Amino acid sequence: MVKYRITGLLEVSGRGENDDALLLNDYKIVEQQLDGTWEIFEEYEQDPLAEIFEDMFELRDVTIKYFLTQEPKTWDQVIGDHIKHVIGLVSAEYQDHYSEYTGYLWTDEKLLVGGHNLLKELWSKAQDPIFLMMEVDVK
Repeated sequence: MVKYRITGLLEVSGRGENDDALLLNDYKIVEQQLDGTWEIFEEYEQDPLAEIFEDMFELRDVTIKYFLTQEPKTWDQVIGDHIKHVIGLVSAEYQDHYSEYTGYLWTDEKLLVGGHNLLKELWSKAQDPIFLMMEVDVK
């Protein structure tokens, strides 16, 4: 099993022509090593959360624990707090659709984990920017 931790500022904002994308800003992904330590896997300025999951976890069985807070915290600080759990197969997509005649049409954006609509739940809480801490165990 591989374990990742994803942290960053989550917000609903514009991306390209999509005015309502669920974006993760200034985010970092760290991966747990065999010796139990954590090493940086990736760091980026901004990407849609659904696109991150589509690239990393599409059709993989995962267990997700996540926590939302108004300010950044360490993992040790949130261990005692309420952490939401989601388990199941990932189905994620982020794709813009264009027509050569009319230009931008729409964006397909989905993030389902075990049938749970994680995108909808997080989107509703990220109307004002909020800090996301997420741990993903990939089986």
